[in-house]
Amino acid sequence: MDFYVPAKGYAEAAKIIVLSPLRESRVEMTYLPIHMLLGFSVELYLKSWLCREGIHEDILRKKPYGHDLGNLYKEATSRNLKNISGLDHLVQQLHGPHTDFTYRYFRSDLIFDNTDFRSAFEITDRLDVEVDTHIGASASHGLQPGH
Repeated sequence: MDFYVPAKGYAEAAKIIVLSPLRESRVEMTYLPIHMLLGFSVELYLKSWLCREGIHEDILRKKPYGHDLGNLYKEATSRNLKNISGLDHLVQQLHGPHTDFTYRYFRSDLIFDNTDFRSAFEITDRLDVEVDTHIGASASHGLQPGH
């Protein structure tokens, strides 16, 4: 299973939505999808790291990992994922609503923190380079990480 390719794709799709001029009149409609994409992106980057560290994908799909960003992040950092400035905060912010599927299912009583998407994208870009370097995804195609 290749967790890295969709991780990068979800991060890039979130960026495209945020930067789209069409979003100006639809900001509220894009809030949950952007967060869902960011949550899955972080989840899959962490799973990519952990696969490279020897944890089989079947294990990563089940508890205690599954969609649990907190457990995935804790395990990845215990396996030498370096400290990426702001990643711990982004994981904390996304963890609850991602893990319990709140970003997938709308409820009218939901209240969310404002997310600085540009900062979130800077963090996911740094995570991308770190994971890409670790797993050799770009190198396997003769490219530099973060291309």
